[in-house]
Amino acid sequence: MHMYNKCHVAPSHRRLAHPSWIAGMKMMLDLLLGAHQHRYLRSRPFDHLPAQVYVRGFSAGSYSGICLLHLLWNMPHVQVGGILGGIALPPALLHGIQPDHGARLMVIHLTTDRLCQWHPHDDTLRSLPCKYCIVDRSTIELREHFGASEHSYGHWIDLNMPHGRFPLWQLLRQYPEVAHPQCRDIAPLRLVSWVSCEVPARVQQVLHQLMTLFGEVTPVSSNEVLEIGRQQLDVTASGELSWDMIRDALIREVTFGGTTPIDWLSLFFV
Repeated sequence: MHMYNKCHVAPSHRRLAHPSWIAGMKMMLDLLLGAHQHRYLRSRPFDHLPAQVYVRGFSAGSYSGICLLHLLWNMPHVQVGGILGGIALPPALLHGIQPDHGARLMVIHLTTDRLCQWHPHDDTLRSLPCKYCIVDRSTIELREHFGASEHSYGHWIDLNMPHGRFPLWQLLRQYPEVAHPQCRDIAPLRLVSWVSCEVPARVQQVLHQLMTLFGEVTPVSSNEVLEIGRQQLDVTASGELSWDMIRDALIREVTFGGTTPIDWLSLFFV
């Protein structure tokens, strides 16, 4: 019993699929993607129908996804592609992929993920027959950006991720959509909370006039809005005047910390 307790028992995601699961899945896939029930109800051979399948899986879904891909790759009439993230599967399932199959497969992983732990070396990645996007987080400031276990990056399988190995800060700078949606939405609100803005009296009067106009029951005509812009904001244009010009004129009149938005933004581009 002491020896048994000391032995390491590999978790299910590190073992190859059970033969009974493989047999059951093959029959199910053949019914869905092959000759359907005709293969089992007719005595004569029946031609397979061409099909296309794209497999997506994250975390535990990466294990079931790669197992499903290996089954589909054995069906020559099925064109298969896929993207797997949060890698939690036996390494043999990745290295046993044919090059022509790997060209249509992408694996994505964050190496600081505490739930799906995979720390591949560069030599290991170069030996993979599939495409990959491996992300490393070394900066303390980005710790727990994807949750306490750094596992909440499942939205990456919906993005067009680059191929290769990247530090997280670089990926966030080049591809803002990589950030966790909640953190990405909070950032602009935090920036606004740091800024003090002042609305001049003339702009307040225009805003009040527009609110009164749009609060009426009768529909607002475009000419009324444009006339307010001409008279109150001195908006002019060489061509046709638009509502966007009225909006931009209002924004230009608002001051942030004593400077206009144009002056404030110019500080970052000088």
